Amino acid sequence: MVKTQEEAIKTTNQIMDEFDMINKLPKDAKFSNWSRFTGPSNNSFFCSGQHLAIFRNTKSTNMISDICAVIECTMDSDYLFTYVPVSPKTALVLVKSKYYDNLDEYLYTLGRFGKKYGNGDPDPFLSAIFEKMDYLLFNSYSSVKSAVHMEETYFKIKEYEEVTVKIQELPLDIARQFNCIFAEDGEKILFTDESELDFAHKNKLLNRKITLNFG
Repeated sequence: MVKTQEEAIKTTNQIMDEFDMINKLPKDAKFSNWSRFTGPSNNSFFCSGQHLAIFRNTKSTNMISDICAVIECTMDSDYLFTYVPVSPKTALVLVKSKYYDNLDEYLYTLGRFGKKYGNGDPDPFLSAIFEKMDYLLFNSYSSVKSAVHMEETYFKIKEYEEVTVKIQELPLDIARQFNCIFAEDGEKILFTDESELDFAHKNKLLNRKITLNFG
């Protein structure tokens, strides 16, 4: 977490260096879906192994604070995504593609985590915030629908020069959970809807508390 002005400047410089690197690449430089290193493609170190999801609300419900982002991990510290609100209606989310690239990858991860951490049964969901709406985090640009197959079929895109990201509506109850985190952890809060601020102050997320019983 960035806490000081010096850390903020250092992080900003690192991000700008990444943008400069991408801008210097030729216009036809490829983006690789499986690349984990910055090389002759336009992959950035900061988003390696992740894909972008964009959410836009119909109302100005998003809040921001001096805590600039929410990072969700599982209870076993498996990184899931980073949520960054960029306006009262719009939020950007960097999502771990290994878990959320598509339905098959997602179901495989539920089963693997269930065997690895649980009693053998697939986990019911990965994200405690999205829960049964985890599908909203799936990659909208890593595959293309076949136009020649009778049944609905998709092909994995290995590389591309540019993509179109699907913009989805974020359900109010999910947006409010993020707002509650910003309100609880932040000291300076920026908002447009006072009723949403009041809701965020009055409600705390129970899944942020862990109780250990050694009895």
